[in-house]
Amino acid sequence: MEETSKGNTVVKVIGIVVVGIIILAAVFQKNFLPSEETISVVGRGSVPVKLDGAIINLGVATIKAASPEDALRQTSEKIGKIEAVFTEMQIPKDDWQITGYAFDPQFESTPVEGQENPTSSIKGYNGFQRITVKLSGVDKDPKLVDNFIGRVTKEGANKIGVVKFVASDVEALKKEAREKAIQAAKEKAASLEKSMGIKLSGFSSMDESEISVPGENDSYYYDNNPITFGGSTDQVTINPSISNKAEVVMETTLYYHFR
Repeated sequence: MEETSKGNTVVKVIGIVVVGIIILAAVFQKNFLPSEETISVVGRGSVPVKLDGAIINLGVATIKAASPEDALRQTSEKIGKIEAVFTEMQIPKDDWQITGYAFDPQFESTPVEGQENPTSSIKGYNGFQRITVKLSGVDKDPKLVDNFIGRVTKEGANKIGVVKFVASDVEALKKEAREKAIQAAKEKAASLEKSMGIKLSGFSSMDESEISVPGENDSYYYDNNPITFGGSTDQVTINPSISNKAEVVMETTLYYHFR
């Protein structure tokens, strides 16, 4: 029993000594060793973009058809003719799809003498389908969008939404712009290390943001008198300056430890 008690005492003493050493080391590091802090540097990289594609939302609407079946039939007939245009213009099936579909009755209110509220009755049935189409090669043929809209409106499309011009190789351009941004940030870090007299002791982390990416924000939308239900036949024309000014811009923030 006496030997066991002595053993326990030795273990306790060793434990106290170890804890004391850890505390002393922490105090020494805090008071006598230079502390390590973090500094951030920001870099930007940009790559010019050729907008070679166009995303177009076109709609086919049937107004006041005699019945739901008639609204469906009229709308489907127009859609069939428009799909034939896609085939003639060699637009791949993967580059277009129906993205909206609606059919509903149209009500009209009629005042009734002696009644406070008018009566409501069905005066017809409306049908609508929206097709989203991607055109490729608009940079090589400036009239491609005009010609396309002219063809589909002739076959029954009576609503054209905003035309959005995009680049087909955005991901590759984002990667290139990111690499440029990282290099710019590294060069800035080296310059700060020299001018501020600090020593970068290691990389900590990185953040990035997309400042400008054609097709992912509103910067490169171009809308010129969109066609609406009612029969306007104004066409959309590409603004050449858009293609000249578009660019992918990435920004990176690098964080370094320094002493």
